[in-house]
Amino acid sequence: MKKATHNAYAYRIVDENGISEDWSDDGEVKGCAGHPIVNILQAFSVYNTLIVVTRYYGRIKLGPAELIRQYSNAAKYLIHSIGLIELNK
Repeated sequence: MKKATHNAYAYRIVDENGISEDWSDDGEVKGCAGHPIVNILQAFSVYNTLIVVTRYYGRIKLGPAELIRQYSNAAKYLIHSIGLIELNK
């Protein structure tokens, strides 16, 4: 079984203290993995949610723009596919 190369994540939580959010690029280019995921959570007003995107290295190096695109698309796909957008409207 292959080991994951990167497990980038982001979360947003709302409680009595306001909104807390954080992210991790897990070794990807700084700002190109976890930050795009939290940007998607913000754009769709999704709260109390953690998204983890796992990437396996496939011998093709992705540049910063492609990393941002791929992590953003994975987060958008997840939000749409499980109906989080409908739940938060």
